[in-house]
Amino acid sequence: MDPKYAVIEFFIDHSDGVYTLEEIQQYLRNKGIKVNKLTLENIIDSLFLDDVIERARVITQKKLYRLNLNNSLVQYVIANKKEVKNHVEGN
Repeated sequence: MDPKYAVIEFFIDHSDGVYTLEEIQQYLRNKGIKVNKLTLENIIDSLFLDDVIERARVITQKKLYRLNLNNSLVQYVIANKKEVKNHVEGN
């Protein structure tokens, strides 16, 4: 599975919380996807620039991220998750 898609899938499946890079990386490892920290940071930055995720406004030493539920594309993907997943996987 493409690591970027796996990160998007993580946020869609966990749309109710905020997460650190370490938590996202652990999720990927559990799915058998090995991604180093720099690659994951690049994926997160890309999704942030595309307005898919946002930085959580929580006072902490670690950066926290969450799904941007105000993004219309994100809303569509959540509403049509099965169809979008099949399209991305080529089914």
